[in-house]
Amino acid sequence: MNSLKKLTAWSERLTTLRTFFLALTIFILFVALVLPQVAVISEEMTGTTASPDQSFFYRADDLYAMAETYGEEGRAFYIRARFTFDVVWPLVYGFFMITALVMLFRNKKRSSLWRQSPLTVYFGVGFDFLENTAASLVMYRYPALTPGVAEATPVFTQLKWVFIALGFLLILVGILMRLWSWLWSPGKKGRKLMAVILLFLVLLPGLGFLWYVNDYYIAERDALAALASDPGMTVYREGPYIIFEPLDMVADQGFIFYPGGKVDPMAYAPLIREIAGAAGIRAVIVDMPFNLAVLAPNRARGVIGLFPETNTWGIGGHSLGGAMAARYAARHPDTIEALVLWASYPDRDLSDTALRVLSVSATRDGLINQEKLESSREWLPPETTYIEIQGGNHARFGSYGPQEGDLEATITAAEQQRIVIEKTVQFLAVLREP
Repeated sequence: MNSLKKLTAWSERLTTLRTFFLALTIFILFVALVLPQVAVISEEMTGTTASPDQSFFYRADDLYAMAETYGEEGRAFYIRARFTFDVVWPLVYGFFMITALVMLFRNKKRSSLWRQSPLTVYFGVGFDFLENTAASLVMYRYPALTPGVAEATPVFTQLKWVFIALGFLLILVGILMRLWSWLWSPGKKGRKLMAVILLFLVLLPGLGFLWYVNDYYIAERDALAALASDPGMTVYREGPYIIFEPLDMVADQGFIFYPGGKVDPMAYAPLIREIAGAAGIRAVIVDMPFNLAVLAPNRARGVIGLFPETNTWGIGGHSLGGAMAARYAARHPDTIEALVLWASYPDRDLSDTALRVLSVSATRDGLINQEKLESSREWLPPETTYIEIQGGNHARFGSYGPQEGDLEATITAAEQQRIVIEKTVQFLAVLREP
């Protein structure tokens, strides 16, 4: 206990207004400039956006699945990153959070628990380092299993997020307490504190966004098998694109797919692989920044540029991905001939376009706005094909497990996905029509 108190006292001696602004500046620069670059490089090296340190709930089996997906080169990169970037990043956010908490609660009595609030950050950073070390050991030993360590890694991750979340919550509480105090005792000192508080209020939405996008649905382990090539299907990545090319494909026809919001793109690999094989065309899943298609609705342009020999394209997507695919199709009628919507509807009027459209929905979908789905028919061409899957739900348009807020399906995932694949393949035959 005395050691913890000494650690708190040391933090208070370290923290001045100048060191706080230094920590804030470094933190903002890191979030704005370094993290996005690291995310892109990590995705290129490991072949996925999934990572144990960005997850909250996962198991040892999920950790092994990630190790398998990364491949030997990806695992080596992951280990290097944990002992380079992931040594610096916890120090950056820890420095910022600790100095912020000291500044906010320095006016409390020395015996007050508020003065001990920086300890939550120290614990969070400590568990972050434990998580990185344990996960790296699992990656290093794979394909050999690492019992005990693999089971402990998710626990370290959860404790890390609990303490970091508590630290940010305490920062928010401290801001509100300071604001309340300032309102009742205005003056020069109060105005100076208000400037600091305003900086926090500007920063907090960004932190909330980062927290939001890092909580996403990971592909089920069985779905990852669809990413392996075989004699009849070549599967590979090119930047943010997961590409499926059947042996006897028609090279001048292709299908682009946008994943649902906050869903691992690999969750759609089993369906898109089957569609590519049955339709005999190249199919491409587009990996989106932060798993949100709304942040890059024009990424289909890169796919089209990558394959100049393909002159007939269809595009589609699930949920938010479908809405963004519809947006891209509306803006590029010269390159997109067909649109496929899975549990989705357009956000603009397409009724006067020449697009051929398939809309597939499910009766047990608990996430889509049913009224908007129905009213959106006015925004689709009159010849649109509508398919309603009896007993299907929202999450089973992919392979990522149950989704919060969804209804329970009354048919199996295999049956729902069979219908989705079959109807999509039948519809994509329009790409072969003159």
